[in-house]
Amino acid sequence: MISTEERVDQLEAVVGQLATQMTQVNAAILRLKRANKEPTLQAERGRQAEETTRQEMEERWEKERQEARQERRKLACKLAEDSIRRGTLVEDVIAPTLRRMVEEQFDLGEPELFVEWVESYHPVTRQRHDFEVIAVGKKAALINETRTTARLDRVKEVVQFLQSGQFFEHFPEYAGKSLIPVFSSLYIHEDILTYLTEQGIYALGMGDETMQVLNLEQVRAARSE
Repeated sequence: MISTEERVDQLEAVVGQLATQMTQVNAAILRLKRANKEPTLQAERGRQAEETTRQEMEERWEKERQEARQERRKLACKLAEDSIRRGTLVEDVIAPTLRRMVEEQFDLGEPELFVEWVESYHPVTRQRHDFEVIAVGKKAALINETRTTARLDRVKEVVQFLQSGQFFEHFPEYAGKSLIPVFSSLYIHEDILTYLTEQGIYALGMGDETMQVLNLEQVRAARSE
C-alpha cells in the first residue's frame, strides 16, 4: 500500500511535469505570436520606408521646380532688360505677350486688328500720340501704354490718357466698342499695382516666371460689376 508521503511525491512529480509542459506550451505560443507578428512589422517598416522615400522625392521635385522657375524668371528678366537697353521692349516683349493674351485672356471677340507703334495725330488739336500696341476685335479694343520705368508720375499720365476717351477721338471708327486699357512695364511695384487696379487699368509686368497681367482677376471682376 502506497504511503501518504509517496502519494505526495507522485503528485509533486505530476505537478512538476505539468508545469514543465505549460512552460513549453507558453514558449511555443510566444514563438508563434512572434512569428505571426514579424511579417506585419516587416510590412510596416516597408511602408514607412516607402513613405519616407516618397516624401523625399516630392521635396526634391519641389526644390527643383522652384529652382527651374527662378532660372526662367532670371532669363526672362535678362532678355527684357536687354530689350530695354536696345530700345525694343515693346517689339521684343510687350507685343508678343499681348498678342498671346488677346486670344487667351482678353475677350475682344473676333480679331480685326493687331498693330505695333501707330503714330496718330488728334483730328482737332493735331497733337501727336504714339500707340505702342493696339488690338481690336469685334467687341472690344485693347490699348497698351508702355513705360520702361513705372514711376507714379508717369503712371498717372498714362492713366489720365487711357481714361480720357482720346483713343476714340484718334480712331472714331472703333467708337462703340469696349475699351480695354493696359499699362505695361518690366517691374511694377506693389503700390503702383494697387493704384492701377483702383483705376481699372490692367497691369502687365514680370510675374513669377514670365510677363503676365498682375491684376487680371481684380480688374476683370470690377469691370463686370
